[in-house]
Amino acid sequence: MRVVEIQRFCTHDGPGVRTTVFFKGCPLRCVWCHNPETQKRERQIMLYTSLCTGCGACVSACPKGAQILTQSERYRDVSLCQGCGACAKVCLADACRVVGTDMTADEVVDQVMRDAAFYGEQGGVTLSGGEPLCADGIVELLRLLKQKGLHVLVETAGFCDPEILRAAIPYVDEFYWDIKHTDPELHKQYTGADPALMLRNLRVADSLGARIRLRCLLVNGLTTDQAHYARVAQLYHSHHSCYGVQLLRYHPMGSSKARALGIANRGSGEWMPANKQIKSALEILTRQGVPVIIED
Repeated sequence: MRVVEIQRFCTHDGPGVRTTVFFKGCPLRCVWCHNPETQKRERQIMLYTSLCTGCGACVSACPKGAQILTQSERYRDVSLCQGCGACAKVCLADACRVVGTDMTADEVVDQVMRDAAFYGEQGGVTLSGGEPLCADGIVELLRLLKQKGLHVLVETAGFCDPEILRAAIPYVDEFYWDIKHTDPELHKQYTGADPALMLRNLRVADSLGARIRLRCLLVNGLTTDQAHYARVAQLYHSHHSCYGVQLLRYHPMGSSKARALGIANRGSGEWMPANKQIKSALEILTRQGVPVIIED
């Protein structure tokens, strides 16, 4: 399995203190993606030009000539880069970074268990991404984590093989299930995929009694209308295993990551919802009998 990062002492990715494992690879291409470095499964290089000292070591090390340094320019030719990491090995300023490390399930468990003393009664491990349910060997990893007695939470958009989901459910204590958009055509427009698979898998998880929290990202002008909220409420009420809806505020932090990856930045600072929009969403959903959790 290919891991982007393992974050420790997380307090926003589930109950208690948690270790969050971010996997590389996602079938969606959301325009508002906060973690664009997790989309492609292939290893990538992130170049932070603000950290570059101009030493030129990466230029000499790159076997494909992808690192460009002139008196006026510093960039990476993405079309030439193969993500080999030769530049990162010689960069003393940490301006070049490899995204994507191959790990076995046992290695991931070993890293997670190093923090076990801090989990207490509520904490544990959260698997995120990307789409963790598309990671190679994910069911075996889940089995090993539960074997250690850990609380396991999976953040998913539900775009995965239904059989993988069925096999995973016995080892997952809780799902945070992303609802990207409730209008099928707008879902396709903003994520590149039809929502049918997500909805089918949500029904599967619900039928098997999985504990589910729906998550909705509030993006100003895209997911902040009353019709969307009404459909979110309908989703909540039609799935008995759902215990609430979490509202997340869009932020443009994915923009700096996109620049470092050398890809088009599709985010916008104008998409950040105002506090009154957060309050409005809370009030509308609450009136429709939906328990709402707000996470900035």
